[in-house]
Amino acid sequence: MRSLVIVVALALWSPLLASAQDAPPAKVILVGRDVGYQSTTINGKTDTTVTLDLGDNTNVTVRTEQRDVLDMKNKAIKEQFEALKELQAEIAKLIKEGKVDDFKKATEAFTKAISQVSQVPTAAEGVLQLNGKTVELVGKVTPVSPQAKEKSLAVGTVSVEGQVVAGNYELGGGKKSNLAIQNGKHPIIVTGKAAEGMVSGAVRVVGKLRVSEMGQLVIEAEKLEVLKK
Repeated sequence: MRSLVIVVALALWSPLLASAQDAPPAKVILVGRDVGYQSTTINGKTDTTVTLDLGDNTNVTVRTEQRDVLDMKNKAIKEQFEALKELQAEIAKLIKEGKVDDFKKATEAFTKAISQVSQVPTAAEGVLQLNGKTVELVGKVTPVSPQAKEKSLAVGTVSVEGQVVAGNYELGGGKKSNLAIQNGKHPIIVTGKAAEGMVSGAVRVVGKLRVSEMGQLVIEAEKLEVLKK
């Protein structure tokens, strides 16, 4: 009798488990600070690993086959030094013209730029997953100069786009959520005030990424947008 119960239970759960694993991955874009880089090429195939710090003790290991990651980063750093030269020229001009208030603002911008010169933010786009306790993203990376005029995301921020999966998700510590986004066998659970209320269909969520006490991917939503069909 016990064997029959187990067989029935497996029959009921197997389609659900298979469905979760077969669910399409979410489209994930994130921006963090590059704190680790390693690249190897064997038999013409390049395997590059970049570790991005998103803040709040959250690191993401990005795996890519790109060969030009280091070249792109060096180019971004070079652009930063060029921007520093322009700021220096502007400060000298303001001193000459006696514009005290503008001089203070330019000096603050210069000081900030210097502190960031070796910390080029890096954008990564691809498939997010968990490998044990390590958060991984398989895709591509693009170093971003802090002087870039347009930025889609702030450093430490994540954008997740995909189909909503309603449910009752236990996060540990008495915390729960009834909303997640399809992402293969690792759904991304959505929390925060922006995620309150009934939502269905495709959404784009922007916020902070973390791993729950129970080892789940979680995004603390700062913005939630329902996408048009």
